[in-house]
Amino acid sequence: MCRERLRLLCHRVDMEQKSTRRIGRLFLGAGGLSAFLALLCCGFSWILLGLFATLGLSFLLQDSVLVTVIIFGLIVAFIGWRMLKR
Repeated sequence: MCRERLRLLCHRVDMEQKSTRRIGRLFLGAGGLSAFLALLCCGFSWILLGLFATLGLSFLLQDSVLVTVIIFGLIVAFIGWRMLKR
């Protein structure tokens, strides 16, 4: 009886750790990708300018929007990195 409870408890802890790692990887990837795309706009704006203009999203190329996206992306990536370290 006691072994069965311990096994179920260990299984639950293992599942929680797996889901935390999965969410951490998702946050790290999404935050890193958004920060990379925002920085890409600063260096190679002509590449994304045509794409954004075609999609009607050229207002996103303003510096105030890009800096916000970079900061938000880095925060999300940091949260994901911390979740992976636990």
